[in-house]
Amino acid sequence: MSKSVAIRNSLVGNWPYPTALDQAVQAIEDHDYSKFNFTAGGSHNALEHVRRNRDVLAQHQMFEGCFLDALVGHNVNVMAYTPGYISEMLRLCNRTLLRAAGAPLEIGFPVTVYRGFSGIGRRRVARSYSWSLSIEVACWFALSRGAANPAVARAKLTNLDAVFAYIAERDEDEVLAMPANYRLVKMAAEEMRRLADVHQARIDAANEAEMQALGRSYT
Repeated sequence: MSKSVAIRNSLVGNWPYPTALDQAVQAIEDHDYSKFNFTAGGSHNALEHVRRNRDVLAQHQMFEGCFLDALVGHNVNVMAYTPGYISEMLRLCNRTLLRAAGAPLEIGFPVTVYRGFSGIGRRRVARSYSWSLSIEVACWFALSRGAANPAVARAKLTNLDAVFAYIAERDEDEVLAMPANYRLVKMAAEEMRRLADVHQARIDAANEAEMQALGRSYT
């Protein structure tokens, strides 16, 4: 049995277009995380697509990379997945391969990480997997949905083993971790807004630079 046939026979999914299965096979042969996740038929389906195909992806040392690519996809609504779902996915990952799939984290430990959150009841989740090295980013997330009771949590990671992965994309200094304990950061609403605006200015500058680059490519 050829390698391509073995991969094809191992893959499962509701293939959204006629060539999706062929492309998924090719993506695994090319070791291309994004190309494989594209065959889910939308980034909102990518995490579950990766989970369903965990065995074949792990066999080719791609599960961790595909998981991370799906998690940080620009259009994926990770709010649709519970912290328990993500925790289970993280449990299935090889920690060494997961960290390798992310960006290098060249900092000293212990390190403080921050998480912005808001809402009431179940929507108000402080203990979860997505944290940032930047308090400005955390403040931005706390205020970004316009929900009640915005707040920022602070936690300390003592060593690299506490980190699942570091994500440099989107300039959010994101750290995947599940700290055992956290404390709320005491700050006035005006200070939270000021810090959030610092990150918003970075977002605006990055968007402007991208638009200028696109404009130059068409001239």
